[in-house]
Amino acid sequence: MPAEDAAKFEQLLAQELKALAVFNCARYRLGNTETQAWIDAGRPQG
Repeated sequence: MPAEDAAKFEQLLAQELKALAVFNCARYRLGNTETQAWIDAGRPQG
């Protein structure tokens, strides 16, 4: 991936992760329980 595309992708990913919630996690095929646990843990990034 070209560096300029990678930077744009990283920005988009960060935005989507900030907006991720139990009510919209199905769009990414994530389970409610796992998503809530990740949110409760402070949204760790790796």
